Amino acid sequence: MRRPDDREILRYLSYKGITGETEEIRELIRRCRDLLEPVLRPRSCVRFFDVTCEENRLCIGSLKTDSRSLYRNMKGCTQAAVMACTLGIETDRLIQRKQLTSMSESACLDAMASAYIEAWCDEVNERIRTDAAKENLYCRPRFSPGYGDLPLAMQKEIFSLMPVTKETGITLTDSCLMIPSKSVTAIIGMSIENRNCILQGCEECTQSATCAYSRSGENI
Repeated sequence: MRRPDDREILRYLSYKGITGETEEIRELIRRCRDLLEPVLRPRSCVRFFDVTCEENRLCIGSLKTDSRSLYRNMKGCTQAAVMACTLGIETDRLIQRKQLTSMSESACLDAMASAYIEAWCDEVNERIRTDAAKENLYCRPRFSPGYGDLPLAMQKEIFSLMPVTKETGITLTDSCLMIPSKSVTAIIGMSIENRNCILQGCEECTQSATCAYSRSGENI
């Protein structure tokens, strides 16, 4: 699993735009890496489905959605990969334990784990891109429930579409949040059209101008 650099961790710590981070922050990051990396248990579940459009409704296998945001993202796609990724429950437990003894370490671990789950998603995404290329298909940026007008409730559809819990250990709460918390589900459209698609989709997101964690225009 690829190790994210300090810039990503600082971004999740809301250090965007701040230069010359202190030695104290650098030492905190080093200390938290030593705590986090031994408990990481990255797992993933990926399945591929045909994509069709019926009466303006996007169909991905048996999953159906009226999301305009996802439709724009996947317009022209004939196939899609659906993915679920997690760092495992021990990451959550470590963060929770540190809340009792060191809030600074807990906050840093939480930010660091967010960077690690994105790095893991990028790695799984790249495998999907490689598999798609073998079929002369090109991937669109991954799109997750909760982005744009794609409702978070779509998590239930994804979990019914493939064996997420069996292969990753991720479960859903009644409010469609995932446990472990450092988990991500996403849909990746694939088409024969070679578009300039960015793996990390901040530039594609409609909220990038106001999001505190956006990579767009960052200068850290």
